[in-house]
Parts: sequence; C-alpha cells; structure tokens
Amino acid sequence: MLWHHDRHPDHETAAALSKIALRQDGTILNDPKARAPRQNYCYDNGPGHTIGFEPNTFVNVTDTWIPAMGWLG
Repeated sequence: MLWHHDRHPDHETAAALSKIALRQDGTILNDPKARAPRQNYCYDNGPGHTIGFEPNTFVNVTDTWIPAMGWLG
C-alpha cells in the first residue's frame, strides 16, 4: 500500500482508498469468511515523493528482477 503522506495528492488518495478496501475484505471478495490483514505494509514509490517515510523492511528481488523485467517488456 502506498505511504499515506506524499507530495502527490493522487498517491495520498490511493493510499486512503487502499486502507478502506482492506477493511471491506469480505464485501469486496464476496466471502464472509475473509479477514482483513492484521498489518499493512506501506512502501515509498520514489525519492522525494513520500514525507516522513522511514523504511524498516527490505526485500531482495535479485533472483526475480531479470524475469520480471522481461515480463514487463
């Protein structure tokens, strides 16, 4: 989910809508057994965009980067 405090208003709106959607999981998925995630992970979408974002989780995508780039074209 996008970080909620950003220099781009559309990114802030997308973050707010994502947070709302995650709380409506059963309705959106049409599954009364669906449960919202206990934690949400936010990300920074580029230097200078987010305000007050300090990453604390890093994911190594080295093994999937080349195939992903091929898929993305």
